[in-house]
Amino acid sequence: MKPKFLLSLASFISAYSPLLIIWLIFNFDFKESYYMKKPFLTLGITILFIISWFVLYCGVKGLKKGNGQRIKVKNVSKTSGELMNYSIPYIIPFAFSLEDARRLLAFGVFMIVMFVLTIKTHNILINPILTIFGGYNLYIIEYELNKKEYKYFFLCREIPKINGFYRMEKISFFLNFIIKPTI
Repeated sequence: MKPKFLLSLASFISAYSPLLIIWLIFNFDFKESYYMKKPFLTLGITILFIISWFVLYCGVKGLKKGNGQRIKVKNVSKTSGELMNYSIPYIIPFAFSLEDARRLLAFGVFMIVMFVLTIKTHNILINPILTIFGGYNLYIIEYELNKKEYKYFFLCREIPKINGFYRMEKISFFLNFIIKPTI
């Protein structure tokens, strides 16, 4: 598996980690025994999310150490991302019970399809983990690289300054990462 594919996968999984909290609430028996109804599945899902957080953290840290390409920012616009596309999987636990193994499997297939579509159609996901814990936001940036102009999505901690020079790391075909200003 390519490192940037692994970073994209970890970003996708971690973006839905708030679903883990919803899963835990739905899976906990508050009335009688005060235990998880599906403890092994819950543990497996929790481990998956923890691994995705770790891979995402290491991936972002690794991007910061890279050389990247020097770009000149021409224009910046904030984007809300694809909030509706991102929120669809959150509706599913409220629409029907995930206690049935078939429904859980169907939900897993649905999430795999969402990931493949995200990669193939170059859609951007909002990642609350990167926003809340890393301070990263999604921007559409027009920039100059090797005397050619481009326009792509970028994850940035701060709003890049127009005519400023920055170091860019490519995460995927459609998503880039601005590390820091350069001279």
